[in-house]
Amino acid sequence: MLIRLIIFLILFLTPPVFAAEKYSSEGQDSYALSFLTPEQVERLKECRHILRNVDQRPFSAVVKDLKKSGRPEANLQILEATAKTYADIVEEQNVTTIKSKEFLYSMVQLNMAFLQLGGDARNVGGGKDGPLNRLICRKLKIYLPPELFSSGAFHSTDEWAR
Repeated sequence: MLIRLIIFLILFLTPPVFAAEKYSSEGQDSYALSFLTPEQVERLKECRHILRNVDQRPFSAVVKDLKKSGRPEANLQILEATAKTYADIVEEQNVTTIKSKEFLYSMVQLNMAFLQLGGDARNVGGGKDGPLNRLICRKLKIYLPPELFSSGAFHSTDEWAR
């Protein structure tokens, strides 16, 4: 039982960058990462570093998700936009508590999903979280490459993205 607890703590308390290095050093990992270019791997590591306090998924799970998606570059761009939006708002709004950071990250993910499923960023922002949703969508607009909307990763090609 103690060994399981130690393994659990190691897996979930290890910073993502370390997990990335460990993951890429195992025998099967060159195959798992072979669909990403070295530049994409570095971009992924940077995203994982930015999100280290709020996204506890193992590096290997993120890599598997990218591979399964069939559009690793598009999904990496989405992850980058999410991470940069989160980082900007944390800094600008001086978000300090882990609970607030987790809430913010969940809101960034929710807004990204809204946009991916065809939501119009110009019409976002009802309810008590309206100002935050508008801020998040404005930031996502800055970081999402316009060509991403015609790549098939989004169900919409709203004018706001142009």
